[in-house]
Amino acid sequence: MERNSRQARVLLLHEGELGDVRDLLCDLDIPFEESRTKVPICEQGPDWALLIATPQRILDLEPQPNPGSRRVQVAIGDSDSRMLRNAMTRLDVDFFICRPVHMEALRLLLLQAVYEGPEKRRARRVNVGLPVRVRTGLRWREVILIDLSQTGCRLLSHQPLERGLKLTVAVPAGRQERSTLSVKGRVLRQSDSGSRTVEGQLAHVVFDALSDEMRERLERVVDEFASGPARSGPREENRDARQRMDKPRERPPAEPLPRTILGAPADKAPQRRSEPRRIFSRRLVALGSDGARVLVGRDLSPSGIRVDPNPFLCEGEFLTLALPWREGLPLVVKARVLRHDGERGLVLRFDELSEETAEIVERMAGLLPVCDLPAEDEEPAWVIVPEVSDQER
Repeated sequence: MERNSRQARVLLLHEGELGDVRDLLCDLDIPFEESRTKVPICEQGPDWALLIATPQRILDLEPQPNPGSRRVQVAIGDSDSRMLRNAMTRLDVDFFICRPVHMEALRLLLLQAVYEGPEKRRARRVNVGLPVRVRTGLRWREVILIDLSQTGCRLLSHQPLERGLKLTVAVPAGRQERSTLSVKGRVLRQSDSGSRTVEGQLAHVVFDALSDEMRERLERVVDEFASGPARSGPREENRDARQRMDKPRERPPAEPLPRTILGAPADKAPQRRSEPRRIFSRRLVALGSDGARVLVGRDLSPSGIRVDPNPFLCEGEFLTLALPWREGLPLVVKARVLRHDGERGLVLRFDELSEETAEIVERMAGLLPVCDLPAEDEEPAWVIVPEVSDQER
């Protein structure tokens, strides 16, 4: 067992896997003892304030000899499963962290775990460590959401966020949420990250007054990170899926596709995957989490719609669209922001269409001229199409 020079109340148990955590404790100047052998906890000292260990080492430990002086337990591993999390819960593990994890979020968690002074915060704060988008004016930028509470958050940014700056934070959706939470606030102050290994500035953000509904939604997100920071890197299968998603889509096959005569109903609904996109240069109303806005369409297919670029919409956000259909009677559909294609527009995918609504969307697409999309490296030539009259429908 290794002991640093001062009295230590932190115990680090591992067999070499937590070397980065050891370096972090040294950088923070937190006294600790380290053991890389399987020694019963009762022989190492009963009064540890903080125990940091791999999940396996925690499973090998004997029960705490004095439940009255309970220590904080942090499990840090490289794998995750429901069975393992349940086991950690039964052993009263306070934080279960699955790496990779953002080091600034881990650093703040360790500082909070060893802090023994009075609690001055009005709201519970949890560590997150996930990349998010923030909007300042008309500009979106990517930052790291270090921690979060119902009253504010801390953001790590390479470009300083000035004091007093008003912004909107796209808080990641929890398991019970269908879209990101757009929370408005302002920068209260900024500071250095305090870490030699993490570059950037910390912006301390205070949120504007929240509605009761938004406060409840934000509390559910806070609950999800109560057991520790998020995994900051994708799993291998997720990374492969992301590469497949980012890969340019292949153009449809050259064989003739079924065409619908303008104004005539189709005898048989075409296969959605082979249906060409139709020019749809029309305005439509979109209702999102932060209000209504008008979008300008570019093309339409039975599965989704492409609109002009819009800096106020985030990927993954759910919208309610009012598609112009019959005069005074728009077609209301749900859609999700699938991706940003830069100058090529914003792709929205329809969500949970009923059979009746899907048939109407297919008929709408059939009434429009085919959009001959160019190659990925060419600029699309969009044309304005007059509104289809009720007689043509």
